[in-house]
Amino acid sequence: MNSVKEFFFKQKINKAMANSKTVPRKTVSFSDARNIGVLFQVNHDLEVKVLKKFIQKLQDSGKNVDVLTFFNSGEVNLYNFNFKFFTDSEIKSFGEIDSEDAQRFIDKNYDYLFFASVEGGLAFDYVLAESKASCRVGISREGKEPFFELMVGANQKELDDMLENMLKVVETIRV
Repeated sequence: MNSVKEFFFKQKINKAMANSKTVPRKTVSFSDARNIGVLFQVNHDLEVKVLKKFIQKLQDSGKNVDVLTFFNSGEVNLYNFNFKFFTDSEIKSFGEIDSEDAQRFIDKNYDYLFFASVEGGLAFDYVLAESKASCRVGISREGKEPFFELMVGANQKELDDMLENMLKVVETIRV
């Protein structure tokens, strides 16, 4: 992403964070949750397998699961999976995202939105900031607190440990 585009994209994220405060955030008991979003970033085939297992576990527990990721243009679908994604070419010059899949994901009222990534990036920050999800769940990272209602231990380095820990914490929620 060029520096001008990045500048405007950061401005959009800041504006989205300010507007995010108007989204009604609440936590529901995980047993009552029906709609789950999973925003993810993977770095190799093994992580794709871990992610698919996590999604299957959610679906087996009766949840409707939507999945979204982001790729830089040269990386598109390296891992040959059938999840929704958007690319940096769909981020316009002034920071707008021109992707129906990303916009549908942002606009859906998920009971929980899991962010499955250790690294993240601007595109993910934007989706998290704009999301209408009731409870956004991610790994604890300094400076990322405004993007989440629930953050879990930052000591996980492997995706499977991170997802398992997030799910364990969320499953204990009783409202």
